[in-house]
Amino acid sequence: MKKAVIVHLVVLASLLGCGEGCSGTTGESGSSDPATAANTGAPEPTTTAPEVATTATPGTAAPGGGSVIATNENYVIEAVTQGTPTVAQEGEVEIRLVPRNGYHVNAEYPIRLRVTPPAGVTLARSEFDKAAAKEFGDPRAIFGVRFTPAAAGEALFTADFRFSVCNPQTCLLPQENLRWSVTAQ
Repeated sequence: MKKAVIVHLVVLASLLGCGEGCSGTTGESGSSDPATAANTGAPEPTTTAPEVATTATPGTAAPGGGSVIATNENYVIEAVTQGTPTVAQEGEVEIRLVPRNGYHVNAEYPIRLRVTPPAGVTLARSEFDKAAAKEFGDPRAIFGVRFTPAAAGEALFTADFRFSVCNPQTCLLPQENLRWSVTAQ
């Protein structure tokens, strides 16, 4: 039974893009066959199924100069406003995925960021994938969310973010419900 579960996890990981760039799907022998990995004494591959991760309190200071909007021991997600947002003028907030503790962005996973603007704010684009990123790969992924506020004041954005970060042993497949605010003048 244990070997059948491992085989299913390996198949799931490869279908979700945790393959060549994510060595957690093979044993040290280089074999993608879990039975071979077990017979050679290599560690069994593991993949963590999608889970909703814990969201940090909006407004916590981030190393990048913005706010931490989600955190985990293996990654941080920051919202960094570029410049000062102004009414009727396009502004931008960068959503930054920064892996840590030996993890990296899984370039093979179909990453997706879906942003929902507050009332009175229009977006240049509401959905982002790898091709729409400003920066993607090691050491991070950055998405530039361009918006135009119709009125002055605080605007609360929400987003659904699905991504993968990997280390040599495992790939994580988090789903984050993000919230951040921007104040327009």
